[in-house]
This record gives sequence, C-alpha cells and structure tokens, in this order.
Amino acid sequence: MLLARLVLAPVLARGAALGALVWIVVVIVGLGQALLTSAVVPDPDLLLRMVAGALGVGASVAVPLGALGGVAGGLGGMAEGRAWLGLRALGVGGRAVAAPVGLFLVAVVAVWLGITHTVEPGARALLRDARIAAAVRVVPVEGRVVRLGGWAAAVEGGVLHFAGGEWLGYARTWEVRPALTGVVVALGSGELRSTDGTSRARFATLEMPVPLTGSAGKVHASERTTPDLRRQLLVSAALGRDTYERWILWKRSLLPLCLLPLGLAAVPLGLGRRWPLLGIVAAQVVTLWGVVRVADQWVGTVGIAGAAVATLAAALLWVALAWRGWADG
Repeated sequence: MLLARLVLAPVLARGAALGALVWIVVVIVGLGQALLTSAVVPDPDLLLRMVAGALGVGASVAVPLGALGGVAGGLGGMAEGRAWLGLRALGVGGRAVAAPVGLFLVAVVAVWLGITHTVEPGARALLRDARIAAAVRVVPVEGRVVRLGGWAAAVEGGVLHFAGGEWLGYARTWEVRPALTGVVVALGSGELRSTDGTSRARFATLEMPVPLTGSAGKVHASERTTPDLRRQLLVSAALGRDTYERWILWKRSLLPLCLLPLGLAAVPLGLGRRWPLLGIVAAQVVTLWGVVRVADQWVGTVGIAGAAVATLAAALLWVALAWRGWADG
C-alpha cells in the first residue's frame, strides 16, 4: 500500500497537470475551428453548446495523453529525486512499480472507453447541431452577401439572388430550415439557371439542401454514439459498405486498450531516464498514430482483424523494447 501511494502520487499529479493543459489547448483549437466554420457569430446559447462539444472532444485527447505523461513524468521525477534509488536499495524492482501503475492504467482505460463510445461522438454531434442551428439563424439582408457552406446569397430590391455549385438564380421568398447535416433553403417564385447558361427553369417552390462546411452531406460515423453506429451498420452492411464504419467501431475499444501496454512501456523509460517526458509521449503517440493512419487506408485490403493486429502489435512492441535488457526490471 505504501509503495502504491509513493508511486501513484507523482503519477496522478503529473498526469492531471498535463491532461488539463492538453484539454485546454484542444478545447481552444476545437472551439476556434467551430466558430470559423459557423455561418454566423453564434448567440450565447449556441456558444455554450459549442463549448460543451469542444470539451467532450478534448477529453478524448486529454485523458490518454495525461495518463502517458503522468506515468513517464511521475516516475521520471522519482528517478531525478532519488526516490527510485532508495527503493532499489530496499530491493524494489521495476515490476513492483509496474503493478500500481497497471491498476492506474486500467482505470484510465475504462474512463477512455466511456469517452470513445459515448462522450466523444455525442460531443461531435453537439458541435454539428450547434453549427446547423447557427446557420438557420442566418438572415439575408439588403446589400449584404451571406454564406452557407458553398452557397452564397444577397438581397437586392427585396429579391434574393443566390449561387451555389453549378447553379445560380433568384427567388422572391425564402426560408432556411434545419436538416440532419446542414440546412435546407426553401425558395419560392423564382428562376434557376446553370452557370454555363445551358439550362434555365422557373419554379413556384424549390428546396435546396446545403451541407455545411466540413460536412459531406451525411452524418459521419464519428458523430454517432456506439448504439447509434451499430444501428447504422445494419443499413451499411446491406449496402455492402460497412467496412470503414465497423473499423471505427473497433477503434473505439482498440485504442483505449493500447494505452495499457504503452503506459507500461513508459515505466522503464521514465525510471531509466533515457528520454525526456515530451520525447517519450511524443514517440509513443506518433508511432500509434502512424500505424492507425496506415490501417485506415489498408483496412479494406487487410480486413479489420489485420488492421487491429497491426495496431496492437505496435503498442506491444513498445513494451518489449522498453523492458528488454532493463537492469532494474
């Protein structure tokens, strides 16, 4: 019990500090991106929803980085402060230290699983819905161009003139309605023509779907919680295009599980003081990120099982290399 407290106290302190710093940075970047892609400056209620969404997305990055940094930095601090030297003099080896660290990592894995399966996708959906709500509040006014995704419009003499994609035209009435991944612009009493001048048509009513910037016109799998994604997979499987969505579902469990071997690899790297804190965390993150990106591209060829094995192998390789030949293990 005393050993666990001695080990976990610096690990938790360093992990909390690093995790909080990463969380703040990711939230600021995510919120800034949401504001830049928003059709209008959001009202306070929408801004709060965007902040909540950014916090949820940021947690998915802050939790694992905080855990890895806590293990490497906390144990590195023990080595620098000679606490590790004292433990070695008492006959305590690296495996004894790894036991409480492993329990800490298991708890973090459980938290991260909850984030990847529910919190993060729900937060991404919240950000999308907030941007859609902001777009619905766009009101075209006389003499001012407004933009919705790839659609631009301006009012002149009480008539709405618009352009989007390969079409442009005008309408005497208009309304912006929310849709699943964007907005629908309902137009009335106007004319539509192609930009090359080959087609022209008058209409009494016309509805134009306008996907917002960053949206492909459909709900991305990353914006679906796991229960929702499982339901979507039934549809995608029937259409024969479920491989990538199923891989995303696998990654929600696979990546948190990879944290356990990566964190255990940080034990000898931290206590051995071979690398600085940022070097350890950066090397582990870049390695796993690179393998996952390759797996994303090759999953259609090697299959989900192959992609999962490659990802786990990268994490396990860190354990093997870090503990191999460590004299204090």
